Amino acid sequence: MRNRSSLGAWLAVVLAAAAVIMAGPDEAQSSLVVNGGFEDDSQIFDPQPFPGWTLSGDIGSPSLVTNPVNSGFYAASLALNTTVGNLSTTPLASYTLDFFLTNYNGGDPVTPPNLFEVWWNGALVLGASFANVPGSSSFTEHTFTVVATGTSTDLTFKYTNDNQFFILDDVSVTPASVSGPASLVLMGLGLVALGGVGWRRRQT
Repeated sequence: MRNRSSLGAWLAVVLAAAAVIMAGPDEAQSSLVVNGGFEDDSQIFDPQPFPGWTLSGDIGSPSLVTNPVNSGFYAASLALNTTVGNLSTTPLASYTLDFFLTNYNGGDPVTPPNLFEVWWNGALVLGASFANVPGSSSFTEHTFTVVATGTSTDLTFKYTNDNQFFILDDVSVTPASVSGPASLVLMGLGLVALGGVGWRRRQT
């Protein structure tokens, strides 16, 4: 009876871990960014027209645009120091930051300099500083892995671009996927469970 109880307890642990692992991908589909696609046009005529976002610094003339867009009806022509802010994060957890960017020249020649940077919790994201971006009407996807240091994290986009317009669309921050196939993890848990039952038998 004692061995059966031990086996049942170990199997319960394995099944619980499996449930967590299998729930991971679904959880990762939900972005922490509100209005990351800029489809909310309820404040289109407001000086800060992006619900869910906070604009600071020399905000210039931010606006929703309908051309070019990566998806949906709108994208954002952003101003300096445009911040999502106050993302609810888990300390030490990894997240996937993804966005689409273009330096739109409307057919005119691009005149440098220009600079676009992404900041996460007050620090420049490694590899997310783009200088003298060429003009284009098509979007480039950028993806980074970032780690939260607290329960609230600011995501900030900074740029200077005197002669063209950086257009941003489809910004998302999602929990990073569990690395490695889930089946291998489950196999490892199963081996641990079997080893635990064998150890219990030897003890009795």
